[in-house]
Amino acid sequence: MPEEKRHRLRKLASKVRNSQNGKNILLFLVFVCIATIFWLIMTLNEEEQRTYQIEIAIVNVPDSVHFVKIPPSSVHITVRDKGTSLMMRSVLRQKSLSLNFEDFASEDVFEVKGSAIVEMLQHNFGQTATITAITPEVIYGTYTTRPGKLVPLELSYDVTAASGLVVSGRPHLSEENVMIYTTEERDTIQRVFTDKVILKDIDKPTTVTVSVAMPPNVRVIPDKVKVTFNVESLVKKESEFPVVADKVPSGRDILFFPSKVKVSYLIPMSRYDADEPSVKAVAAFDEAVATTSTKVGIKLTGIPPYMTNVELHTDSVEYTLVKSY
Repeated sequence: MPEEKRHRLRKLASKVRNSQNGKNILLFLVFVCIATIFWLIMTLNEEEQRTYQIEIAIVNVPDSVHFVKIPPSSVHITVRDKGTSLMMRSVLRQKSLSLNFEDFASEDVFEVKGSAIVEMLQHNFGQTATITAITPEVIYGTYTTRPGKLVPLELSYDVTAASGLVVSGRPHLSEENVMIYTTEERDTIQRVFTDKVILKDIDKPTTVTVSVAMPPNVRVIPDKVKVTFNVESLVKKESEFPVVADKVPSGRDILFFPSKVKVSYLIPMSRYDADEPSVKAVAAFDEAVATTSTKVGIKLTGIPPYMTNVELHTDSVEYTLVKSY
């Protein structure tokens, strides 16, 4: 800014300050500040309520102890006092509370009543303050000193791939086994399950975090695991499978023409060059005997779950009944 322009601005500001209107404005602002200060003092001297969150730390827990029902990690307390006191306590107040395990543990139960929490915190807020509410009202948990047991983790899921793809292979769990701790004297648990994973039309490898379903009075570690579902492309394939008869009585036999039938189907790309599945085209011998037709219907059996969109090129074959010797 040019020096001449700054000089003009300073001169204008000085003129405004020295004018009667300028003095009136300054006096008005002074009274506004004074009134605001008095209003704050009066307001802060009135009683009000505030809610604080206090973190809970349980200390001196023996190594042999494992919590099954975990006590809450914090409590919310509502305090009534003058606004000035609460404002000061907001800065100086105790933000966490340590609870000695041995003081509150007995027979697999850890319990601290709200009245004890209030008593421990009252001195921090001063004698004029009143703690009017605490949530939860009781710090409660259960624990065991019995050793844990390693059990298999089973995945529960309903996952489908997008069109032209298939969920391939076995889903990968970050943990195949988990450790369980229980307060029950007789432990009959042999395995635990995850919550059900439901995913529809996935088109790429997908990893999700899933919780482990907690049986009653049991804690599972870890209580969450990651599971990955892989997908791959489906390709069309054609194969010939043998035609066989079911329930052929002794001394009888049946011949089919052709002896094999063509089947087309979709299969994961990784299985395209694998051995042919043990699929068979089955004809009912009783049906062939009972009919005067030269053909008998067939149906496929032994179709593995990875074969989809299975299509027979023919639904019947010719046959000849013969005697076997």
